[in-house]
Amino acid sequence: MAYGGGGFAISYPLAVALEKMQDRCIQRYPGLYGSDDRIQACMAELGVPLTKEKGFHQGTISSSLEFGR
Repeated sequence: MAYGGGGFAISYPLAVALEKMQDRCIQRYPGLYGSDDRIQACMAELGVPLTKEKGFHQGTISSSLEFGR
């Protein structure tokens, strides 16, 4: 069974910049799978670094509860 990822957040100015180039950018990376990889590639083209946030987690509720014990 697949579970969704922890997600990602972007600023409004970055969203505006991505909107202007996203379709063309995504077409340049057909080998990347999933929105996370593709958006990160487009962000790299814009010169925006990725920042890890420890508050975003992937997992089920039960595994998260077990981890927190």
